[in-house]
Amino acid sequence: MRRLAGYGEIDISNLKGDYECSIMVENHSVHLDVNFEKERISEQELLEVTNFIENVEKHHLKNLRYIQENFDQGASMSSEYIQFYIEELEPDELDSLVNTKSQVKTENQLLEKLTLKRIGVYPEASYYANFDYTIYIHGEPCNQLLVVNSNQDGTLHDITWES
Repeated sequence: MRRLAGYGEIDISNLKGDYECSIMVENHSVHLDVNFEKERISEQELLEVTNFIENVEKHHLKNLRYIQENFDQGASMSSEYIQFYIEELEPDELDSLVNTKSQVKTENQLLEKLTLKRIGVYPEASYYANFDYTIYIHGEPCNQLLVVNSNQDGTLHDITWES
């Protein structure tokens, strides 16, 4: 039996596939799941997963920079995601999220509303983890997700939009 950050003891020679829990990131609860394709892993692989989980706050802050950089490029996944909300939200819903009379552009205010909802760790996948960001309206998360896929070291793999 070995310890997996956030989960407690696991049997690395008899994995059950996926492990789920909630962790705190920026003072709010985030769903975390680790998904193993193999039935067993080495102690080194477990150490790598644990290290990634223990540094998730750093990875999250990097992701916010990646999203901002992507948004600043103009025609990008992040800008399309934000534009979707501007076009689809009812005026009262948009007003509940941003100050439309502010000097700060509505798009930038919406970008600041992105909230991390879920982290999935996939040690055997082409990317190591995905971070699902959404916008909460009236306290509820939207089903549209801006997803940052990252490599094991937390560097950007890609940014996608899922629903």
